[in-house]
Parts: sequence; structure tokens; C-alpha cells
Amino acid sequence: MVHDGEIVRGISFTSICKSANTPHPSLWKFLQEYFYWKKWDIFEYIDWSIIPEKHRQILRYLQENVPFGKIITYGQLYPPSPRFAGQVLKRNPYPIVIPCHRVVSAGGIGGFTPHVSIKKKLLRHEGIFIG
Repeated sequence: MVHDGEIVRGISFTSICKSANTPHPSLWKFLQEYFYWKKWDIFEYIDWSIIPEKHRQILRYLQENVPFGKIITYGQLYPPSPRFAGQVLKRNPYPIVIPCHRVVSAGGIGGFTPHVSIKKKLLRHEGIFIG
């Protein structure tokens, strides 16, 4: 996790935390509550300015319209180009907070960075069983 004490600038999946950077308190609370099925708003703490405008539109739509326990396809997320939607999600700097794991392909689970097994676990946590 990368933050400056106020704004979260990135989140990544790692097996071991090698950073001296401590978790952002608000993000840490969000993640704890996510895994205990509580709803909490973290979005005021993330830095949207690091995301290109077209990507920001797609990610904001996802964050605002696909709640816990729901899914959407890449084509529903961005009908002009499901592949572009997938590329945007691959570069999502805030996984879980911006729930890219809730976007699936029309024919199955779709991909996930760093590994689709994480996506499956997150979806199962939300009561969705695919693949």
C-alpha cells in the first residue's frame, strides 16, 4: 500500500509486506470491514488524479454501480470495448476498494491480476460462485 498519511495512492497484492509504509488507517478499517461484510466508504481517501480520465470514468462507474455481492460483465461495464474495460481493470491501482474482481467475462470468470484464484476467493466471500 502506498499513501502519504492522508491519500492512498496505490494498493497491490503481495505475499509478504516488505514496505516500511504502514497501512493507511482508513483503508485498513475498510479492508477489515469488507472481510466482515460491513459497508464503509473509503473513496474520499483515494487519489483519483493518478488515473487517466477515460479509465477513471470506467472505474468510478464500477465503484458506484456494482455493490458487494453483485457482478457485471466486461461488455456491460464498457459496451464499446470489453477488451478495453479489461485493460483498465488490469491497471486498477485500488483493487478491492474499486471492485475489479466483480467484473467477469460473458462466458466465465475472466482474468485477474495477479492471479484469478484471488478473484475467485473475493467473489466467494461475496456469495458469488463462478468457475
